Amino acid sequence: MVFDPKRVETAKVFQPPLLVLYGEPGIGKTTFAVSAPKPFVIDFENGSKNFEVARVHPESLDDMHEILDFLLNEQHDYESIVLDSADWLESSIHKKICKESGANTISDKRNDATAFGNGHIKAANEFKYVLMRLEEIRNKRNMAIIITGHSHIKKIDEPDGGAYDKYVIKLHDKAGSVLTEWATAILFAKKETKLDQNGKAHEGKRVLVADGTKASTAKNRLELPSTMNMSWNDFIKSIGTNPFIQQ
Repeated sequence: MVFDPKRVETAKVFQPPLLVLYGEPGIGKTTFAVSAPKPFVIDFENGSKNFEVARVHPESLDDMHEILDFLLNEQHDYESIVLDSADWLESSIHKKICKESGANTISDKRNDATAFGNGHIKAANEFKYVLMRLEEIRNKRNMAIIITGHSHIKKIDEPDGGAYDKYVIKLHDKAGSVLTEWATAILFAKKETKLDQNGKAHEGKRVLVADGTKASTAKNRLELPSTMNMSWNDFIKSIGTNPFIQQ
């Protein structure tokens, strides 16, 4: 069979982002996410109650997949999906694996399904399947996907013996790697630190960090600036190849 050169693409492809936004509790992640156009919130942790948005509270991982079936196949006019949050989704995955295997925890050493890291491997595969389904919805229905997450501080040991603390997404390493690979962009939400004329530190405005550093994990495939104001409108205006505006 001969390769057909007509299959080669050169034009830019405009698609809504697969976005991950993480930070400390109360930083404004949900406020940012529900500002996306016509959001549908898959609200695991009841964080959207103060907003007038379409929401559903999954009772289990199976229940969430039924919700994804609806968003993929049924008639609706939603333009964005907000999954709040990544660590609560991971928890629901762990509960399902433990229930089906009879394990007490996802790393139960007395259960073959979860011992020797098997539980976290299963969980990462389940997590990947959810992300694949969300991407399928994005592709078929042209919807933006926003996944929120909590941050925690992880100690990083370098090969040369150095070590430092870094803000990362609050997930097991295997699930975190899957999420990082999937996302178009990973943004870290924080408050700026400003020094006054006396050298005293004060908290400034809330910003999104789009470029990874030793201080925080981030990912940037949207031609975003290194930092931007923490608002949906500023985020959209900052996208270099804007998936919402045919440039």
